[in-house]
Amino acid sequence: PHSPPHDSFVPSWHALVLAWSPAPAVPMAAVVPCRRPLAVASSSPSTAHGLRGATLPPCRPSHCASTPSRQRAHPRPRPCSGFRATSSPEAEAAAVTAAPPEGLASGAVGASLAALPASDLETPTPGFASIAAALAAIAAGELVLVLDSEDRENEGDLIGAADRITTRATAFLVRHTSGVVCVGMRGADLDRLRLPLMVHSAENEEGLYTAFTVTVDARHGITTGISAEERGITLRALGNPATRAQDLRRPGHIFPLRARPGGVLQRPGHTEAGVDLTLLAGCFPAGALAEVVNDDEDGTMARAPQLAEFAARHGLLRITIADLVRYRLRHGPLLADGGAGEAAQVALGWGPRAAVRVFTSLADGSQHVLVCAAEPGDGAPALALRRGDVAGGAAGALAPGAPGVAVLLDVPRQLSGRRLEAYAAAALGRAAPGVGAAAAPVGVAAPNLMQAALTAHMLRAAGIHSVRVAEEGLAAMLRAHGLDCRG
Repeated sequence: PHSPPHDSFVPSWHALVLAWSPAPAVPMAAVVPCRRPLAVASSSPSTAHGLRGATLPPCRPSHCASTPSRQRAHPRPRPCSGFRATSSPEAEAAAVTAAPPEGLASGAVGASLAALPASDLETPTPGFASIAAALAAIAAGELVLVLDSEDRENEGDLIGAADRITTRATAFLVRHTSGVVCVGMRGADLDRLRLPLMVHSAENEEGLYTAFTVTVDARHGITTGISAEERGITLRALGNPATRAQDLRRPGHIFPLRARPGGVLQRPGHTEAGVDLTLLAGCFPAGALAEVVNDDEDGTMARAPQLAEFAARHGLLRITIADLVRYRLRHGPLLADGGAGEAAQVALGWGPRAAVRVFTSLADGSQHVLVCAAEPGDGAPALALRRGDVAGGAAGALAPGAPGVAVLLDVPRQLSGRRLEAYAAAALGRAAPGVGAAAAPVGVAAPNLMQAALTAHMLRAAGIHSVRVAEEGLAAMLRAHGLDCRG
């Protein structure tokens, strides 16, 4: 369970990945295919616990550090401690959106991403399974083993879909993990079930500020709620969208965790991974999870070498959160499309075909704008990329009258209508008639992975799959998203 702190400020996705600049391409080692993981619904008498054997390659040396778990990087003063649940969904939402970040500053994702080429978002880390294979396993009701960064917890969690978990799988979780069975869920579902945070965010002293809610058991079909069978009943209840608040009793033996709305792109933790994986797999977005421990007298936490052996012994797929981040960048969802408008036709000087399309970040509400003066029959339009708060030279230039498309990232949210029109015109070196001057955003000299991902998603939403890009670094990143980029 790895949810974020909740009481300072929310980072934008772009701040989280701002340092993800393209790394030099490095040879990718051959990936040894992993076998299928724990078949939680299997009833085959020939395999213990429904497991199929697999031989996995050893982990990379860089993943074998023994970083102490749950160390607080930046201690801070706290008010009085004690258990006090927030009183309303509004208070819960305020707590979540007021949390400090745990991004690249703590080395959570950046180290793993830096070792992989920015032009390839699909190939998994050598020795690990692909995210696509993990999604298929989760959709089939199986468990997968998910590792975070050695600079973070350096631990592995078994994760499966709460709505498809069986008694056998729940027993496997209890037997091979710490026994603290959690379920990562979206804030809206926790609010629907009236499950507030266990302690107020300002009083959360857990090492990684895990956002535990009050514990629960299912109200019907159980006795004490502690057995694997009855914990499975509770997990399936939490994974059922028809479950109501009165169908649960509090406290209980399952620990719901409140995930950040941006998923692993906002915070690369197992809580968010559970929600993202189940959602992408087509399941209800609730990921049952628990941390794997070693089968020794002391019950120590399993690190990367032990996790590799554990996965091989039980036929589990292993994936990394870093690979899930890259998969999310490629496949989304990243943005909500606000639709196209006609206000920019005259102001941009591009004739009747020019239109503005506004997009909103699904995680932090930041605003991004696509200015399009191209049609499908125009061929590959020129691309200009601008961002309002990053210094650097212009990325791309648009010739007056020629087909072109401009991507304006992080446009101030207070801009709308004619003011947004003026901003877009200034970004492209044009004046908007009848509108006061606007401060133009500057060009993006060295786009990072998030900027490239936002650009690609906006272009595809507008039906643009081929562009002319002068900067090879940007072109390589856009090609990783399936776009045809020409010089």
